[in-house]
Amino acid sequence: MLYRFKNIKFKSLFPLNLELEKGRLLTVDIKNRLLTIGAFIEGEQVKGILRLGGSDLMADGTLSDLSLRLQSQNISLTLKDISKIYKISNLPDIRGELNMRARVKKGGVDFSIESPYVIYEPNNSNLKIEDITLKGSFKNTILTLNNYSLKVKEYSLYSTKISRLIFNRDFSSLNINKFWLNNSLSVTGKYSIKRKRGSLLVKANSFKVKNKDFKVNLRLNNRVNLNGDKTSISGVVTVLSAVVKKSIKPKSIDNEDIIIVEDRAKKKSSKFTKDIKLNLLINSKRAIVYKDSDAYFLIYPDIKVIKNYNSLTLLKGKVVIGKKSYYKLNGKKLRVSNGLITFKGKSSTPYFSIL
Repeated sequence: MLYRFKNIKFKSLFPLNLELEKGRLLTVDIKNRLLTIGAFIEGEQVKGILRLGGSDLMADGTLSDLSLRLQSQNISLTLKDISKIYKISNLPDIRGELNMRARVKKGGVDFSIESPYVIYEPNNSNLKIEDITLKGSFKNTILTLNNYSLKVKEYSLYSTKISRLIFNRDFSSLNINKFWLNNSLSVTGKYSIKRKRGSLLVKANSFKVKNKDFKVNLRLNNRVNLNGDKTSISGVVTVLSAVVKKSIKPKSIDNEDIIIVEDRAKKKSSKFTKDIKLNLLINSKRAIVYKDSDAYFLIYPDIKVIKNYNSLTLLKGKVVIGKKSYYKLNGKKLRVSNGLITFKGKSSTPYFSIL
């Protein structure tokens, strides 16, 4: 508790204008250059509003049963003004709007959150999350998500199944009882927030993902181990069905474009090379269908993906090309009667046998 008081910037709270009007109804008005608080108190009943930055927090009820409503038109401005009053070591770079309703009782808090958009910008990257809705509760260090939905780029994420996250008393660690994604993928496991270490089990009997370029249905049984910036992924990924429509035709580019693309690729791949470890078996129950105006391929993978930290990705196994596959070249349709691609190490040096 003393630590929290040390983080309060008391100088920012002054000069402070305080007005009290006593009687059967107690009126409290507090104002300074950053915040405004107005409240009416009658017995156990409380009704008031706090304004800070671009946000209004309204309260109505009693201390044992209090309804709260937060309206924030500018999350970034609100966080900056909070940081002027209270020391925040790593202020998150978040922009957007937020509406929240909560009911606070002795047993915990029930809440609902809505937002048209939130933009998170860590380390010069940009993540925009849209159409956010979430309902849940927080009781006895247990966070329960009854349902949620949101959109990231062209992907819609949701769950109507109950997810439950259990924190320890000082919130230094987390037990994921079960977290659901799109009602089909479940995540369970433990994670130490303080040490940034954890082990998660990711499972799905049928997890569907699609965008304008592909549609895929996966069976997943994977173990994800986290240790700081390091991530290790192992297990099996089975493709139940997949259709890929994105064209792989080469485009005409000049040397300057190549230099820029290579430079960006090196920056992106360096973190992957350094911090990711893989031991995955990728196979399929049905053919992966690739098609565009000039090609149609039926692809059956049975490949082991192996990668250690600070090393390149190795592939071991085979990819069978189905008999109905073809490719158009110079106006002629070249059909595949027997196709096999074998990998024995580097992904850049496969062995081809296509007739």
